[in-house]
Order: sequence, then C-alpha cells, then structure tokens
Amino acid sequence: MAEVPIKADPDAPVVSGAEDDDIYEDAGDLEFYTDGNNPSAHQFANMYLFRVGKSLYDVWSKLDDDEEITIGHIRQWYEPLPDGTPGPPRMKFRLADNIPGHQTIPKEYNLNISTGVQNTYLFSEQDLDGFKAKSGGRNPAATEGIPFSILKPKPEKVDKPKYDKRHKFVPFYRKAIPKKTKIIGKVSYDLSCAPANPEEQKHLLAMHAHETGKTSKVEIINKRQGEVVNIGTNRATKWENELIKAPAKPVKTKGQELKAARIPENELLDMLFRAFERYQYWSMKTLRHDTKQPEAYLRSTLEKVAVLNKTGRFANLWSLRPENVRNSAKPEELAPEFEGEDDDEDMQMEDVL
Repeated sequence: MAEVPIKADPDAPVVSGAEDDDIYEDAGDLEFYTDGNNPSAHQFANMYLFRVGKSLYDVWSKLDDDEEITIGHIRQWYEPLPDGTPGPPRMKFRLADNIPGHQTIPKEYNLNISTGVQNTYLFSEQDLDGFKAKSGGRNPAATEGIPFSILKPKPEKVDKPKYDKRHKFVPFYRKAIPKKTKIIGKVSYDLSCAPANPEEQKHLLAMHAHETGKTSKVEIINKRQGEVVNIGTNRATKWENELIKAPAKPVKTKGQELKAARIPENELLDMLFRAFERYQYWSMKTLRHDTKQPEAYLRSTLEKVAVLNKTGRFANLWSLRPENVRNSAKPEELAPEFEGEDDDEDMQMEDVL
C-alpha cells in the first residue's frame, strides 16, 4: 500500500541555522582599548591629535614605519593668572636634532590645545589568527616587502577549450581574509602647531627658494642639429603644405587706402563750403577723396550743413541745405566722379527682408 503524503503544518516554527546564533556573541573580530586583558589600556584612553604643516609632514612621511624613532619632545606648563590661580595649560614642541630632515625646517613650535573633541577614535586592523595558514606565506613576504606576484606559482600553459554557449561564464573572485579591528585609543585633545620663531622660518624659506632657483630646468642633451620634424612646428607645417598642394587664393589688388588723421571740425566745414562753391552736387566717394577724411566723421559733419537727395536726377548726391546756399554756387552742376578704386567696392552686400 502506497504511503499517504502528509502536508506540513504551516504554523509550526522552523528553526534555521541563523537563529541558533546569538546576536550578542563575540565573533572575535573587534577589540577595545578598555579590554581587561590589556594592562596598558589606560594609557590610550586619552590621546592627542597632532596637526602639522606640509613641510613637517613631508619629513616625517619619509621615516621608517617599522622603527621607533623619537621625533621630538613636548613641554607643558601652566602660567598663573593675575589672581594667582593656575591658568590654562601651555605646550611647546621641539624637534629632535638627530634626524637629518629636521635641519631644513623650524625647530620649535607653539601648540594650541582644543579640548572639545568628540567621537574621534583611532583604529588598527590586522588579519585574524585562524586565517594566517591559508595565506600561503603572503603575510611574512608582505612584511619583508616582497610582492605576492613573485611568490605566486605560474600555471602551466594548457589548451583552452572551445567556447560553449551552453555553459554559463562564472567569474573568479579572490576570497578576502577576515580582518580584526581594534580600537586603540580615543582622541581627547586636538593640537595645532605654529612655528615659535617667525624669523627662523623666513630665513629657511628664503634658503629653500634660493636652492630651488639654482636648479636648472633645461637640460641640453645634444647640440647637433637633426632631421627630426616635430609636430606643430613651422618645419612640420611647411612640409605638410608642400605635400598637400592646395590651389592658391587669388590676391585682391586694393587701391591706395586713404589714411589721414582727423582735422578739426571747423576746418572740415570750411573745406566742405569751398567744395560746394565749386560744384552744387557731390558724391560721398568724391568728397572722401577731396577731403582725405574718414567716411564716418565726414558723414556726421556733412549732415550738419548738407542734405542727401533721395530721388530725382541727383539721387544719392549731397547738396547744401537751402539756408547754407550762397549766390556764388553754380546751380545744377555736378562734381566730376572720382575714378579711383574705393575700399567699399570689395564689400559683399546682402539683401535683408
């Protein structure tokens, strides 16, 4: 007789492996500086955050990280207030003289103390002890400065199988080693430093600027002239123009430009009246040649004593206003047209609707 399937009760609780774990269980990947197993934990309860300038940081960044080096000494004292009570603490920092990099920077610094530091901690990180054996000697090699690419064995060259679209590509991921994080201190004081002797700082900066200026930035490798054509030079441009022949552009022959300085307006008016005494109608081209003045200046002065005829036989010609006409002017007489070449003839005009 076949077994009758029994449906599971959905209300029954299912115990999974994740629920067996205690959320407050210590996984061993975090340590605090207040751990009772650490007898020197109280030494790191209050730490100083020291902010230094770029010159001082550049010197200290070149020191060996694996050696304990005394970089200087801090002196702290209290100056009494006028009422006799002790005032706020004062601190001064002096660099050690046995470090070569300290010879080119100021030696003493005044430290300004700020006690309002909150939520600032110092952490360290290292591999968990249980995973050191799986690293294959990478940690000792990294300590000695040997890159892992040298220790990694090179696999033998094998023939790759042909691509099969039925198999899904699975990328390779390197498994990370779990880390152990440790809080080694809490920052309680923020210190900023400033050179105590400004004159010493000015002297050292002047010496540094002098040494920098002595360094030559141009190095002549060889004075022999070669045949190398550099891109972007005149020689390269000439070579390109000779290789790619382009039709030469026609050169326009322009007439002699009438260039002259502006004369006073009263002198120009006298010239215009004398011109209209000879002829009654003048074109702008002829007046420009006769007066040797710029067109804009000539037109603005001409509009004060003359008028431009818009219609009739003498259209686009200038004549004196009726109130400025003298009896000596010859009526109905046109000034001879200037036959020279004008600059305005080379301009291309367009119709604007």
